[in-house]
Amino acid sequence: MKDIKLYESIPSLENNFAVKFRIYENDSALVPHWHEHIEMMFLCEGECDFHVGGRSYTATPGDLMIVNTTEIHSFTVKKHISFYSLLLFPSFFDDVKDRGLKLESLVVSDERVCELFSDMCREYTEEQKLSDVMLKSHAYALVGYLGRKYSNSNPESESPSTDLSRLARLHQVLEYIEENYSERITTKDLASSCFLSEEHFCRFFKGAVGKTVTEYINQYRVEKASVLLANTEEPIGRVGASVGFDDLNYFSRIFKKIKGCSPNKFRSQNKREPNAK
Repeated sequence: MKDIKLYESIPSLENNFAVKFRIYENDSALVPHWHEHIEMMFLCEGECDFHVGGRSYTATPGDLMIVNTTEIHSFTVKKHISFYSLLLFPSFFDDVKDRGLKLESLVVSDERVCELFSDMCREYTEEQKLSDVMLKSHAYALVGYLGRKYSNSNPESESPSTDLSRLARLHQVLEYIEENYSERITTKDLASSCFLSEEHFCRFFKGAVGKTVTEYINQYRVEKASVLLANTEEPIGRVGASVGFDDLNYFSRIFKKIKGCSPNKFRSQNKREPNAK
């Protein structure tokens, strides 16, 4: 089963409801992907590095991370996070004049934003009569507030990820990495697959994903290794080799850099018991 995909398709709520609100906790990285809906993530606790449209931000409690339509985004967890997630599907803007709204990527500690997300959380958890209507009402209030105070209308701020032809090209590259991560992958081979020079390809990839090719591949391999460490008894060296790291020392160093601890320590902290369900 493919667990890392560039394009994310999420069905809306029942009866094609245009707003979806959820509460999440996460300790793992969110790999680069994109979708047509607008996503807003209000951080309740923890800390993460948020990457969107080729730029990086550090989010802390009270901050709102915003993903505009078709923007490639990801985050790396620095400290266990919990957050409210609000998805606004295209139909949300069917009766709105300013449909091409583009919001700033990070809103830092805004009291009104915090208030509106608290209201949405209450409607979501209490499930009172007409909670869905109230939820949608708060979502409109939020978009109106953000659109007036935090809209980004500077044409120069458009990211490469908004170009669908580039998205298709990047999709091809990430799919290749997904299918061949256990083998040797060179930047030259990836560049050739896109019919770009190696130098041009590296700029294109970093601009779209916010990471170098090597950083992205290492992160992908470490995430794969984490699953094996937690669910198998395979020796550390064999785990590293199976996800594309030929050198044990290099694997351990990269793993610790990304996960904050050695492979051995990660296994001891995350090992699943044989009878665990």
